[in-house]
Amino acid sequence: MTILEKIEEMNAARGWSTYELCKRANIAEGTLYSCKRRERNPSNDVLEKICRAYGITLYQFYHDMGGDSNFTEDQQIVLTKFSLLEDREKETVVNLIDLLLENKQKKV
Repeated sequence: MTILEKIEEMNAARGWSTYELCKRANIAEGTLYSCKRRERNPSNDVLEKICRAYGITLYQFYHDMGGDSNFTEDQQIVLTKFSLLEDREKETVVNLIDLLLENKQKKV
């Protein structure tokens, strides 16, 4: 999978257009269209901005492309779904996990 294909896949998973990604990443829309037309990868600076918009690190972006993971299948599913959430939604999920763990400790 190429970098541009990975970006398209991540956009599709979020229901984002190229315009939406560029807006969230604070990059010119023409930047990605130019990369697609010329079949060239975005610069590392642009890719870092894209990763921030996705809520992931550059390492995670490249690591996910390789398919090699130290996570179980269940953990990978949770992490993938978590990465699709907005910041406020992520905070809610973390709070829910904290609540579940507190309740679990009370039972012991």
